[in-house]
Amino acid sequence: MERTTPQDDVLVVTGASSGIGAACARRASDAGYRVVLAARREERLRALVDDLGLDQDRALVRTCDVASWEESPATTSW
Repeated sequence: MERTTPQDDVLVVTGASSGIGAACARRASDAGYRVVLAARREERLRALVDDLGLDQDRALVRTCDVASWEESPATTSW
């Protein structure tokens, strides 16, 4: 299997609106990953995207509660 670079990869971060999730999103973005940011609070996710200076090609916001089985598919459907 050919090794990829972070720029080729997408990282899904749950709980990205605050705390450890937001910190993971920052580190992943800094490393060059494209990110899917998932959490219940859309306004905080959008603020994080703005703060990171990411455009739609580098970040995707998904509002959902990953503790809910019914909402979890929102993290992977786009």
